[in-house]
Amino acid sequence: RVVVSGKTISFGGVEVKRRCEEKAEVMGVEEFFHKIKSER
Repeated sequence: RVVVSGKTISFGGVEVKRRCEEKAEVMGVEEFFHKIKSER
């Protein structure tokens, strides 16, 4: 499960969290979540 509060995006490990935060910053949150759904 993905939890977003402000700019904190976390679903498991710290590395994944950090990487996803960077992705979200670049893409925008909506695109980011769409991409995650596509990847999974």
